[in-house]
Amino acid sequence: TYWSTLSLTGESLKVIKLPEEARPDGTNVTIPTNAVPVRLEFADAVNGNCVWSHQVPVGASSISLLRIWVIREVAANVRLDVTVTRFSLSNGATSASDANSETIAVSAVDGAIEALTINSAAYNGLSFSAGDIIGVRILRDGGNAADTYNATWKVVAFEITFA
Repeated sequence: TYWSTLSLTGESLKVIKLPEEARPDGTNVTIPTNAVPVRLEFADAVNGNCVWSHQVPVGASSISLLRIWVIREVAANVRLDVTVTRFSLSNGATSASDANSETIAVSAVDGAIEALTINSAAYNGLSFSAGDIIGVRILRDGGNAADTYNATWKVVAFEITFA
């Protein structure tokens, strides 16, 4: 496992997941060799997805924030579908959020890294117990007319803040 950061901030637990921890689809989402920084690259004009998973930490019962950290190379909109799934290790139950479709604006063309906040509809209504496993699926809907980010979309990290 490639642990990056686990920090206690007030009452919340924040976890930063790196590209190496993702499971990209391997066709429309890849991790290029020798890229700096290491990143997931979502191809333009097609649908591509990846999944991250994480064990829910002790004391957490919900998610308070999801963010994707991207390299800003085009000032445009990216269309995403985000789904969060809970897998209970205690009783085998599974529950999932509805896929949350949203269009998020990338604000500048400067090569800087920007955090894009995912709408809470992607995870509201799910509750967790310590030890549960959550999976987060990010799909770039590059074929959607609302996706005007006409370039490869580069993701460098994924942030989950538990409450």
